[in-house]
Amino acid sequence: MTDSEVAVAAATAGSSLVLDRFGGTLTRIDKGRGDFATDVDLAAEAVILDVIRSERPRDAIEGEESGSTGSQLDGRAWLVDPI
Repeated sequence: MTDSEVAVAAATAGSSLVLDRFGGTLTRIDKGRGDFATDVDLAAEAVILDVIRSERPRDAIEGEESGSTGSQLDGRAWLVDPI
């Protein structure tokens, strides 16, 4: 897959999860300083990261909810903000 195809696959996976959960009950998770996430934010980011990690295991990822992972061995860094 090209980087663009990985990005589209990751976005598709995340959006599918969000659409499946649309209209349902959300669990609010306090992040401090007036900021919060929901269980859907965390789940969407997890499926997005799964796609990126499966296709680009050596890339660094900065996730809004999960923070930094990876070592950027191939010179790429992905920035993920699920919602």
